[in-house]
Order: sequence, then structure tokens, then C-alpha cells
Amino acid sequence: MIKFITGAKGTGKTKIIIDMANDNVATAKGDIVFVTDTDRYMYSLNYRVRMVNAKQLKRGDSPVSEEALIGFIKGLLAGNHDIETLYIDGAHRMVQNASFKLTTRIEAKTVTLDDDGMSAKSARVWDANGIEKKRDWSVATRLTPRTVLDRYLQPDQISFWQLPSFIRKMDSIGAPVRGHLVQFWTLLFLPLSLVAMATLGVAFSQTRQRRNYNFGTKFALGIDTCFALYFITNMFNALGSTGALPAILAIVAPQLIIIAAAATFITSFDTI
Repeated sequence: MIKFITGAKGTGKTKIIIDMANDNVATAKGDIVFVTDTDRYMYSLNYRVRMVNAKQLKRGDSPVSEEALIGFIKGLLAGNHDIETLYIDGAHRMVQNASFKLTTRIEAKTVTLDDDGMSAKSARVWDANGIEKKRDWSVATRLTPRTVLDRYLQPDQISFWQLPSFIRKMDSIGAPVRGHLVQFWTLLFLPLSLVAMATLGVAFSQTRQRRNYNFGTKFALGIDTCFALYFITNMFNALGSTGALPAILAIVAPQLIIIAAAATFITSFDTI
């Protein structure tokens, strides 16, 4: 969800955002980041709120470009997948330039994003002259629910603890979540994967060489096995992501295959 705090200069917008960030500390499960272009709010924020000063983006007195600010935000999110809430104070001030002019202000309880664009029912709309009208509002955009999910909410960009609630929410609105389910079960069964690989390592290392199984043969067999396991794991992940297999089966099956292969190797050699 994206929420805008707008108003004339001196109406307390920054204080509202600071209070929202501080209040969010009590319930947040992930990281909270507060982006601004000054250090004067450092002591007003809770110590658990990470403050990031974007003034480094400026070059002298020149304003920050929109592309630079967006790239800066993307870098923050890409560098920390545990960010739950991001507050930006003074975005208009950071990118303001002489040609910038606010033409429309829209205020609505909810905004719907679909393939046709963004829309809101019974929105309050102000024009450039400050005249308010209450009406349904819509705007065409290239942003769609699919692009939001594909570009900004990749499965590996969501922490393990947030995945279950995210999957439930997305599933309730009919959004595809198979990739997120595969990621969840992958992380959940990671200990099993480590056990399987350790078992396979034991099968290769704790064996006595037979006459027809010299070191070179065993080394080549180990390399071939690694390639085969890589192929099998990715194949099952793809089947789980496309819905051809249940997500949990797509993750557990390769690990069981690895354990079975390790047991076969152990029984085929004379153990120490």
C-alpha cells in the first residue's frame, strides 16, 4: 500500500510521518526506513527506525532528478529484503525544480489498480486552482498488478517470516502465488537439503576404493552427480512454479532423491 501525506507548507506533514514511523515500531516485524534530505529529524525518530539522508544525491544546489530518487529507493529495497515499511519525507522538495507544477491532488480511501489503470470511487479531487470536486477518478497507466508482482515482489525479495501472510493476501485476491509457495517450502526445508548434501558427501568420502573404482573414477562420478542433482532440483522447482506439481512435493522430492542416491553409493562401496 502507498499512502501520501499532502498539505500546504507548515501544516505538520513531517511530524505526521515521524509519528507514523515511531508508532509502527511497536507492531513491525521487519525493518523501518525513514528517507529524508536533512539530519535534523535524527533525534525525533525511534532508535529502531533507520534514517537515511538522501542529500548525497544532490549535486550542489541542483535538485535531485526523479530517476535518481527512484533508483536510490530501489537500491535500498534491493539491499535489504527485510524492509517492511518505507517512509519518504519531502519527496516533492527533493525533486522540485522551476518547471514543476502540481496540477491535481487526489484523496481517496482506497485506490484500485487493474489492467486498465488506477481508479478510485468518490475521490476528492483538487485542481491547480485549489477547487475541490468529489467524483470518481481514474488514470491510465502502464503499471499493472502483474508488473507489480513480477518486478517489485519477487519471491526472494520477501523474508521467510512475511511469506505466509503475503501468500494468503495474494491468494485471496486471485494473484498467482505458486512461485512464492515454492520459495516458502524451499526455505522451510533448507535443513533437509543440508542433511541430504551432507549424506551424499559422506557417501563419497567415507568409502574404501575398490579395484575398479579409483580416485579419478570417483571424482568424475561426483562431478556428474552434482550436475545431475542441479538439473533435477531446477526441473522440480520449475514444475512447482508452473503448478504441474504441488509446491511442497517439488521441494521435498529432490532431497529424497539425493538421500536415496547417497544410500545407493554407501551400499555399493565397502565402507570403512
